[in-house]
Amino acid sequence: MMKEKGYKYLFGPIPSRRLGRSLGVNLVPHKICSYDCLYCEVGATTATTTERKNYILPDKIIDEIKDFINSGVKIDVITLTGAGEPTLNSSIGKLISSIKKLTNIPVAVLTNGSLLWSNRVKKALLEADIVIPSVDSVDEKDFYKVDRPDKKIELKTILSGIKEFSYIYQGRLWLEVLIVEGINDSDFSICNLGRWASTLKAQKLQLGTIIRPPASEANPVSYERLEEIAAILKDYLNYPVEIIGDFEGKSEQKKVSAELLVKSCKMRPLTKEDIIEIYGKSDNLDRMVIELIKEGKLKKRNFGNKRFYTG
Repeated sequence: MMKEKGYKYLFGPIPSRRLGRSLGVNLVPHKICSYDCLYCEVGATTATTTERKNYILPDKIIDEIKDFINSGVKIDVITLTGAGEPTLNSSIGKLISSIKKLTNIPVAVLTNGSLLWSNRVKKALLEADIVIPSVDSVDEKDFYKVDRPDKKIELKTILSGIKEFSYIYQGRLWLEVLIVEGINDSDFSICNLGRWASTLKAQKLQLGTIIRPPASEANPVSYERLEEIAAILKDYLNYPVEIIGDFEGKSEQKKVSAELLVKSCKMRPLTKEDIIEIYGKSDNLDRMVIELIKEGKLKKRNFGNKRFYTG
């Protein structure tokens, strides 16, 4: 049974709808990002930026990853993501290379794609096993309304950069699209997205909507609407369209600290079912959640027909 440690840069493993059991890695402080997306489950961006620098040195992260791997806890993927845009860390390429030398566990990068116009960023991500850039709309009005980017960012530059990267990258490129009701969900917007996405060299498009409490007022579309949108996109693409569902894995029960639980809920709002999935069901876990709520370290928040716990 694993002894939980207070990792500074790692969180989870958490159930990922896309990747399975994912060990999350923070590359930037909370919440340094080039976007301030309406739907972000991590919360509002304090100040948008496009400045790349060594926000966190890779050696410090590698030390924690080594320790976690030695613990023997099963994970499916090491995911560079976290509390902001990971490509803002100028050492991301060095970190990916170091992880690849350390383990055969796949490395994934979740990115909003805003910096893929940069040749340095393209080169930095080439060693990753999976890169998942997000593009929620190719229409400027919808893009600025949903993603609320830094003022230095231009949509056409982003789209060009992602397309160029798709042709030089040899790993698995999955395009992510998140649909928000009343903003980027029209047939017109989806058709334009399909035309652009058809020019990419990608393995699949992952389509989703809001399932966790968002940073700002925003609503999900229905599953039926996602199916309609998927059907439209399939008419344009020569690669699959996948509607992202809830994680359905099984995990072994293990001991968990209150500190780790609060940190996981801060990084991603979790339902009771999520918490059980990660840590296993036990009376101790139930009591811990109750006590953390009483202490104000965890909060309950309802979204849709689910109750989430946030840090």
